[in-house]
Amino acid sequence: MTDNERALATLTAASLRAYRTLWALNIVVVILGWINFGFYIGLVLLFILLVQGYFVLRITIDERLFDRLGSGALTLEALDEALESLYARKTGARSMAERCQAAQRLGRWTLILSVLQIVCLFLTISYRLLL
Repeated sequence: MTDNERALATLTAASLRAYRTLWALNIVVVILGWINFGFYIGLVLLFILLVQGYFVLRITIDERLFDRLGSGALTLEALDEALESLYARKTGARSMAERCQAAQRLGRWTLILSVLQIVCLFLTISYRLLL
């Protein structure tokens, strides 16, 4: 791996850590929604949180892999070989940039779901204030 690829992996790991912090915010949003607005609003927010939980799990795995790639403790070849043996399928050759972009897409989905939760909470607050 080149120095540029290592830097890209390190930067990706750092940004994935930032996306992961949204999880704590969303837990607070769910608790606030459940306590203040009842079962159904809390259930909607909880459903969004569970979907986001899948993305956060994937982000956590990717963040740790990119961190190891950036530090040189793991090579792309070893990662591809491990993924192929773990999932019993060819992963195909992808560049570091393509891998980083795919990981960033997971982060963007987490951000979208966070915004959706907050919008649901504010719409509920607005609706209650109008009544």
